Amino acid sequence: MRAVRYLLQAVLLLLAAGVMVPLALSGKASYAALLGLGAFFGFLLFLTVLLREHTESRLVPGRTVSTKVCGVFLSLVGAGGIGLSVRLIDGYRPTGRRSGLLRLSIEYLGPWPAAAFFLAFGACMLGLAYRLFRSR
Repeated sequence: MRAVRYLLQAVLLLLAAGVMVPLALSGKASYAALLGLGAFFGFLLFLTVLLREHTESRLVPGRTVSTKVCGVFLSLVGAGGIGLSVRLIDGYRPTGRRSGLLRLSIEYLGPWPAAAFFLAFGACMLGLAYRLFRSR
């Protein structure tokens, strides 16, 4: 795992140098943009340092896994499903290649069945998230 972390840090440093050096030499970037990019890459490097501590704590035998983290992710998925159902009712029509089935169902059946499906899906995910929050 240490080698993967070092590789990730090296890739981040090379990417930061590859983006910031040509931008700084071109003279077209403002100091605020360079400072923002530097802060962004610094933050990513900081996250790789935190990854080391997280990995070491994960390797402890008998460690209990918090279900609250899963509850957070399920609540975000549920909120996204409910938000999509509201957007479908408001007139949103997907145009991407991956949303072909959704687009066809809206075209033939109207937005209400798809909105009801995503509303039910979001409500189920929020219910599961609530159960995970309440556990332990």
